Amino acid sequence: MTPFVWIIGLMVAGTTTSFQLPSTEIFVAESQIGETGITLTKVMNVTKNDSYDNQPYFIDNHLMAYSADNGQGATDIRIHNFADGSTRTLRATPESEFSPTLTPDGKHLSCIRVEEGGAQRLWQFPLDGGAPQLLHADLRTVGYHTWLGKKALALFLVGEPHRLVQVQLPDGKPITLAENIDRGLSRIPGSQSIAYIQREKEGGVLLATLTPGKEDRVMVTPTAKESVDMLWLAKDRVLMARGGVIYQFVLKKSKQWRQVADLTKEGVTEITRLAINPDQTRLALVVNRP
Repeated sequence: MTPFVWIIGLMVAGTTTSFQLPSTEIFVAESQIGETGITLTKVMNVTKNDSYDNQPYFIDNHLMAYSADNGQGATDIRIHNFADGSTRTLRATPESEFSPTLTPDGKHLSCIRVEEGGAQRLWQFPLDGGAPQLLHADLRTVGYHTWLGKKALALFLVGEPHRLVQVQLPDGKPITLAENIDRGLSRIPGSQSIAYIQREKEGGVLLATLTPGKEDRVMVTPTAKESVDMLWLAKDRVLMARGGVIYQFVLKKSKQWRQVADLTKEGVTEITRLAINPDQTRLALVVNRP
């Protein structure tokens, strides 16, 4: 089985400072999204850091949050402003924060915080840099999250097996939706459905969807080249990447993944994550450094 993203391994490490950060960069390209393809221009490295920059999330069309090595054995959430090229740390902390995501109220970034002792819990940070707030005290093995409503979330819980659960804040019990999943987790735009990555016992890697509270689970298709990260452009259109190539699948139309962009000539050879701004004019790509 392909190893899960390294944050999950922190549960074994036991502290927030005893792990090795992978070497990654965030590239951003200007994007034009067409019905049959994607045009990417002006591909540039916006982080230019020798260590870890990962998990980009667009707060709006001009601000991008991401998790970055703070040089002291942990990670902080940083915010890059494309309007003036500046980057700021949201709030420096001794703990590590990952997976910044805008909360439904539009005033905070929720994130996974790796605490001293190894607990991975869900917190939120005010966008103005104020003190963080713990969102659910009892869930201590959160790997990833996506919002379903003002108080409802879908969570990836680390365990044997890893589980997809639904939970209600502030103290709801987790309801298991799927097991034996991989790290890809996304709310499908324009719907109440969730997309996730299902690993089969036989070794297959599938893109799957479901709607919490309904019996509508669908195993859509094997993922592109066994990728485990996804980016939804619309409720029926999803991207995945492998190497320096981006692939597209259209639900109920595509029979297989189709290549829509190749960035290898730009020096982008190992894409691990994708993110896009609301008007779909900027595409962020996390790239492993050779």
